[in-house]
Amino acid sequence: MFSFIRERTFGNLSNLDYNAISFLSQNDELYPDKDLTLKLDGSFLSYQEIGFGSAFEIYDKREHYWKIGGKYKKLNGRAIYALNMPQFKSSILENGFRIQSKVNIIETSLKFLTQDPKEVILRPDIGRGNAFDIGIVYEHRPRSKKSTFRMNNPRLKSSQFNARDLLKYDYRVSLSVLDIVGLSFNSSAVTQTTYTLDVEQTVEDYLESEYTSIFELLEDSINKQQERQHFRVSLPSTLNLMYDQSLEKGYFISLQYVQRLSRKNQMSTYIPSRVLRQLRKEAKRCTFGLPILLMPATRTYILVANLKAGPFFIGTNNISTILFRKFYNPSFYAGIQFSLRYKQDPTIENYRSFRTKRKKVYPWSPM
Repeated sequence: MFSFIRERTFGNLSNLDYNAISFLSQNDELYPDKDLTLKLDGSFLSYQEIGFGSAFEIYDKREHYWKIGGKYKKLNGRAIYALNMPQFKSSILENGFRIQSKVNIIETSLKFLTQDPKEVILRPDIGRGNAFDIGIVYEHRPRSKKSTFRMNNPRLKSSQFNARDLLKYDYRVSLSVLDIVGLSFNSSAVTQTTYTLDVEQTVEDYLESEYTSIFELLEDSINKQQERQHFRVSLPSTLNLMYDQSLEKGYFISLQYVQRLSRKNQMSTYIPSRVLRQLRKEAKRCTFGLPILLMPATRTYILVANLKAGPFFIGTNNISTILFRKFYNPSFYAGIQFSLRYKQDPTIENYRSFRTKRKKVYPWSPM
């Protein structure tokens, strides 16, 4: 059994088509030749996880090994921000123009964002919720790699007797579902503001008006509605399928598929479906991997890198940011991971009471 506490943040930008990107990136033209229609959804979610989990062996006979595990996570909301623009249309008329737009903005009150960090755990006034992770692992363990337990080993017949974290499988398959359920934000902490605009002007009317710029006309024509609401947010849940193959001399090759389960809408964040292919090297004190991240939705690939030395780990989901100095899709992470022994288990092979003194073996000693 294990417990943990961590902070998580997700952000998404979706429903932005090619025409919108082309219009927003151009510098030489202010208006397109035809009508312009834009749609945009953006979301940002931050929350805290406090949880515990455990894993259990359910089958271990001959060359087959099965294990199942799960996590329960108590969620405390930190912040939420969402921008939903279901409609924006600008039309050039024969003698004027027309602009129609609707924008929904959901945001957390600033007084909650500046609260004492202790209050987030003791009094989560922004929001709270629950989440679950569950998974199952199968390992094929051939007899050549599966170590056996022995009380005494005076002749060093088994070099794996006192090995820690011994690799016992030649291939492994795992299936898991992560971040099930979600959290709710309180109405006292979250505000929704809706802006609507529908203005049509001819050139003569605009020139006769008192406005000195088109932006003043649009600002005065906006209708604003604001209210506090209770929001239910789904977490970026995913289905993960992974195959890991052991090669020679500590090398491994793995293939992982991640399927998005959460829906795309203005209130929920999501992790896009992707394929991860990785070649890694595991040594006694260090593990290094060079995965390739494939994104089927955008038909792109990204080179990833990760390193773990002792309890420390560091990585990036876009190594080109470092190698080629291109600040495109930046991603960095680092942390510390270690285990705390809470119980002495005499059934494991590295238990100290079974590290017996080994006798010297001489050539004339009887076998």
